[in-house]
Amino acid sequence: LASEITSLIAQQEAELTMTTIYAASRGDIEHLKRLIKAGANAGKADYDGRTPLHLAAAGGFDEVVRFLLLEGADVNSMDNFGTTPLLEALRAGNDSTAKILTDKSGTVNLQEAGTDLCNAVMRGDTGLLKRLLVNGVNPNAADYDLRTPLHIASAEGFVQVARLLVEHGADVAAVDRWATRRWTRRADVAACH
Repeated sequence: LASEITSLIAQQEAELTMTTIYAASRGDIEHLKRLIKAGANAGKADYDGRTPLHLAAAGGFDEVVRFLLLEGADVNSMDNFGTTPLLEALRAGNDSTAKILTDKSGTVNLQEAGTDLCNAVMRGDTGLLKRLLVNGVNPNAADYDLRTPLHIASAEGFVQVARLLVEHGADVAAVDRWATRRWTRRADVAACH
């Protein structure tokens, strides 16, 4: 009997967590308030480690983000993929949400900063690139081949992206694992200053 009761309690807690996360993902502040009042945990994560704050940040639901923070949600909680609520907001282009999170000491905390920056450059996603750089991601972070975002930008001929990276402190002398500098002429570097 005790194990059945324990199992039922665990099932109800899991359902409450998923309902809370769903309400946050939809920006449903009123439903969320009722759930929290009924005992839901504002910081409880799902099977992927994602909390209501992750989903609210990804959706750009500023009012929900503020509410969850007031209810004790961890601004720097990381899901199973190393993603913080701030990174969710930045990836989704939710600048006002990102500001709320940074004002509460939220951090990006990229596990694979070089890969993420290089991918943003390859996709031509200058919006994400700017948001990451403004929020303190190192422009010299390298990928698995020690390529920096500047290597990618110069190899692809993305002069404006290269200029942005240099403005944020990218090292024009960085070399990849093959000791290659993508900047072959001094004029290339000068064009970015």
